[in-house]
Amino acid sequence: MNKIKNFLENLNDHQLILGLSLLGFLLAVLGNYFQHDWINVDSLLYFESARLISIGEWKQAIAIYNWPLYSTLIGLLSRATALSIQHSAQVWNIIFFTVTVFSLSKIIYLAGGKRLTLICGVFLLLSSSYISGSALPMLLRDQGFWAAFLTSISFFIRFYRNQKFSDGLLWQISAIIATLFRIEAITYLLLLPTLLLLNEKFSWHERSKFFIKIN
Repeated sequence: MNKIKNFLENLNDHQLILGLSLLGFLLAVLGNYFQHDWINVDSLLYFESARLISIGEWKQAIAIYNWPLYSTLIGLLSRATALSIQHSAQVWNIIFFTVTVFSLSKIIYLAGGKRLTLICGVFLLLSSSYISGSALPMLLRDQGFWAAFLTSISFFIRFYRNQKFSDGLLWQISAIIATLFRIEAITYLLLLPTLLLLNEKFSWHERSKFFIKIN
């Protein structure tokens, strides 16, 4: 126990975040390996659309499912690597879950969370019976949504603090990607920037400028 404590104490914050992300990656790999036959009904729709995309039948694919980012990613990966549709979905699933853990860690870090808070926050995610136990193996577009959404929040926090154009641009890109996974994300894309208008640290002129900048 002391060895683990000493090891963690020797890690800097960025190394700890990477280590926790690696833990999320390993959990995703194991979850997909042991539950590889667990397919949600919605997944069948994604898979058929992805199969059509992999053979170039884009119109038919969109006719089956008209919000096709997730299916497109699966289909293109299958076409590029010769992996099956299901295995391609599992690869994306692992990537998305790893990004989710990394982005959640960054949000806690940017919010001023201490190392123990960071570890507890990630373990709370990893121990969630729904997210890690049920949703992770089911190959749903939700994994992509969570990854993109949490990434967008981390860039929004950075922009809120430093008003850098690059952070604002990355917020927009990741928020749009989240919207392409689930339309519900458009609510955050449209409304979250209004928080900049409430930042009393700056004048109304500066707040308006930052609001326009991030949009």
